Amino acid sequence: MPIANTNRYECQPDGTTRIVTQKGDVYIIDTSDVEITKRHCWSKHTNGYARAVMRIGAKMKTVYLHRLICPTTNEQPHVDHINRDISDCCRANLRKCSHSQNLQNQKRRADNSTGYKGVGLHRPSGCFRARVTICGTKADLGLFETAEQASIAATRMREALHKEFARHA
Repeated sequence: MPIANTNRYECQPDGTTRIVTQKGDVYIIDTSDVEITKRHCWSKHTNGYARAVMRIGAKMKTVYLHRLICPTTNEQPHVDHINRDISDCCRANLRKCSHSQNLQNQKRRADNSTGYKGVGLHRPSGCFRARVTICGTKADLGLFETAEQASIAATRMREALHKEFARHA
């Protein structure tokens, strides 16, 4: 059963409101969205997103704050945080996107040893390989003598292909 709303709402001078959960987690929304968000009791999900549980008939459903504020469509079923801060759920920071576009905005993998997104060591040659993912397929951009050169090639290709969803770090 959903619990009563125990969140605290703090209006800010910049037109935003801070939602403070019972455990002290903070999420930022536009003040104009306070009324629709007050219907739910928000808490931090294990993935870091603000979520609430609501009853629909006899079933319980999880609602995410960013999806409540920025409803998706069949063509664009995901919501991307433009500044990559999942606690910032202001409308200007949210955009609908496809799954592929959402993946384009991912950060560099934790197991990356070169320090550059899309760059890895090609062991047989000792050179650095640049790769960019295009529609789920990795495209090799060639081998380079330095990781920096490979990173420049990967960055240029991401900017050309991924446009505003390109993320380089």
